[in-house]
Amino acid sequence: MRLSPQIQVAMLEKAENQTLLDGLTARQNVLPERAELQELRKKHSRQASEAARSKLSASDIGRDIAKLESDINKLKAREKADRLSLGATEDASTRRDLEHDLRSTERRRERAEQELQQYERMQEAYQVDAEHEYDADEAHDDIVAAKQRLNDAEVDLIARISIAETRIEEADKLIDGSAAKLYRRLALANGIPVARLNGRTCGSCFMELDVGTVHEFTTLAPEEVTFCPECGAMIVRAETLGAVKGK
Repeated sequence: MRLSPQIQVAMLEKAENQTLLDGLTARQNVLPERAELQELRKKHSRQASEAARSKLSASDIGRDIAKLESDINKLKAREKADRLSLGATEDASTRRDLEHDLRSTERRRERAEQELQQYERMQEAYQVDAEHEYDADEAHDDIVAAKQRLNDAEVDLIARISIAETRIEEADKLIDGSAAKLYRRLALANGIPVARLNGRTCGSCFMELDVGTVHEFTTLAPEEVTFCPECGAMIVRAETLGAVKGK
């Protein structure tokens, strides 16, 4: 089969740009910048939730602290009343009861004060966590920057896709008739229907061809169409490429 070098090169350019286009299109959905943005959103959402829980815990502890402080004040008032009563009575039985109640009240107050200190430390820790774990302004800046990186990557990708599509359209203008039918048949049979020969390696299946086959290719005229004996893809040889570049 014979095709002009210009048509063969057009078929090669279409195949190469179609492979590039397929890769760029697939990359749109797996851009690392998109994954980075999604991960940042998850991270900041998680931190915001943790900060909210810390604030809620601090608020809950605040209510417990208020109750303890109220209880301590009541116990102090009771201690004061017991001491005043002790100073005002001489009855032995009454004094025993008052002294017993005073000691009991003092122990309860001391336990409550210790518990209050523990709660205050817990509240402080939760408040520190809430402040350090999540910075809304920092989160906003991180996400805005990640969005910009994604936008830049998408703009670059769209531009490269547009270039590949334009080159395919330009190549199609030269590919018609039997060449178009051949291209469609090869495209159905091979992932890369038309490829270069890189040294002795087929650019479609990446198999290394034997020396005899490669030598035979070099003896053919640029118009002769050659195929890879391993995968069947059309091979555009250096001689064919040179014939187009030389014009």
